[in-house]
Amino acid sequence: MVLPLLSGVTITVDPPTLAVSPGGYNATLETREVAYSVANVGIFPGRNQAYTTGSTSFSTGLLGAVALSMTVHNRVNNPNGFAPGTYTTRTIVTCHP
Repeated sequence: MVLPLLSGVTITVDPPTLAVSPGGYNATLETREVAYSVANVGIFPGRNQAYTTGSTSFSTGLLGAVALSMTVHNRVNNPNGFAPGTYTTRTIVTCHP
């Protein structure tokens, strides 16, 4: 289908999930945030997103970029602190017409 390619695609970035945490971790007050930057490529002007707790989306615009260079950062803040152990976060980035 050529029409979606010509109109560009939408990139959606979701806040992280805490995929792994040690026993004893209290997640009740945690906040999970994501930030990202997308480099200028061709006619795409790039994009910067400060840390946010919500999902965000942006369009690559008319004749959307074939490839983007994107740097994603995520963090988990918790006033309860963090129990000793291993933590793993996961951020999902989706590309759709």
